[in-house]
Amino acid sequence: MPTYHTEKTILTYVVLHEASWSSLKQAKDAEGGRFYNCMAAMVFSAFAMEAYLNHVGPIYVAELWKKERSLGHDGRLKAIADAAKFTLDFSCRPFSTLPALFKFRDTLAHARTEHLAQEEVVETFGETPDLPEAEWEREVSLANAQMYHDDTEQMIRTLHFQLALKDDPFFTGWLGKWHTKP
Repeated sequence: MPTYHTEKTILTYVVLHEASWSSLKQAKDAEGGRFYNCMAAMVFSAFAMEAYLNHVGPIYVAELWKKERSLGHDGRLKAIADAAKFTLDFSCRPFSTLPALFKFRDTLAHARTEHLAQEEVVETFGETPDLPEAEWEREVSLANAQMYHDDTEQMIRTLHFQLALKDDPFFTGWLGKWHTKP
């Protein structure tokens, strides 16, 4: 019986971007109950962006990347852009979306129980008032899910191009090979 040696490289940012796309598609196809699919698409977009930075960071700013946790999301992105001699423009999309993208991700990643209260005058007898919403809940929408997904893809494509990488950054998430051992 032959013995096989197998290897696989997972471009995790691609897999996370696909998860964002899948969640977004499910949100668009749903007649109701879009909230959780939109929320998942938004979180997976942030995860994809962070994974891409973690993919290229150690290659292009290796020494700086060793202390990358202290840089924060913006600092890591700026370090990579500086290495590519690319000036980031946070005044317009797609990069203007980055602060909101990571704020949303960080809020959910480090979530705490919240007690929310509001007072509301109800005009019609028997009508129930709306429940208060957390700031992150108000961010969850199909429009924001689409924007986060699209802008994450565009930021990754822009950085990939600026780093002079020739391949399509979203070609495949899994690269595998195998061969028989003698």
